[in-house]
Amino acid sequence: MHALSIPPESSPTPTPTPGLCIAPLAAVLLALISLWMLAMPAPLHAVALRLNAGCTEEEALPSPVHTVRIAADSAVFLDGQRLEGRAEIEARLQALASPTDGLPPVVQVVPHPAADYRTTVAVLAAAQRQHIAHLQVQAEGFLLPMAICPRRIDDDGALGGR
Repeated sequence: MHALSIPPESSPTPTPTPGLCIAPLAAVLLALISLWMLAMPAPLHAVALRLNAGCTEEEALPSPVHTVRIAADSAVFLDGQRLEGRAEIEARLQALASPTDGLPPVVQVVPHPAADYRTTVAVLAAAQRQHIAHLQVQAEGFLLPMAICPRRIDDDGALGGR
């Protein structure tokens, strides 16, 4: 045997190295998670439905849907046909507002994200002037129903009086 080697029987017992005790850390994390879950608002989703048992078959028919698309260059299209100028937009929306079959139409306004805001507001103002009751606007990929505003929207987007 070599003079510097230590025999295995006489080797010292290993001492434990101090480490991180994670029990308090886990307790703190669990407490924070439980507080976060308690502080989260409850999901309150409601859908208002009026279910009438006395609905006739004519009333149950779906309303026709017309789409007004506003292109990136602010060109206005109604059901795929290009409309030139505000007078033609007003005339076509007036024709939609007085349907021959008696069903009020649904008008969906779908502006391109790069379209001029004034064009979109002018179309919405024209729809309001023609008393189109069912109006939807697409924003960020969602169709948002719009209620009839008691105040008028002018062509610049400002709310005016009745």
